[in-house]
Amino acid sequence: MTFNSISRFVFGFALLLAVAGCATMFSDHKQTLSVATDPSGARCTVMRNSGVVGRVDSTPGSFSISRGMHDIVASCDKNGYAPTKAYRETGFNKVSLWNLLNGFGFIIDFATGDLFEYDTTPIFVGMKAN
Repeated sequence: MTFNSISRFVFGFALLLAVAGCATMFSDHKQTLSVATDPSGARCTVMRNSGVVGRVDSTPGSFSISRGMHDIVASCDKNGYAPTKAYRETGFNKVSLWNLLNGFGFIIDFATGDLFEYDTTPIFVGMKAN
């Protein structure tokens, strides 16, 4: 191997480690989730850790949420129906597997919440009449 090919290899490997460090670089920090109810037309508030992170004024509808390690709960109400809740668990963001190339990325992803993601299928809330 010549010095030129060794330096290219070292540079390429260093670049790979630098850019493959974390999901923060390769995935959006926010996700769009939707809420659907039966019957439609309900008002829903989405909470995480006792804080409101989204609202849907009339279902079906969507909201934007930052990724995070904690589960969320959608609380929906509509006149003539009992208030109802539905839960959505957080899961592992597969893009974070790039961190196997650079372990420091796990720390960054954990701190920013990008190590986690929510399933993007609609959160369904079945409501019962009063």
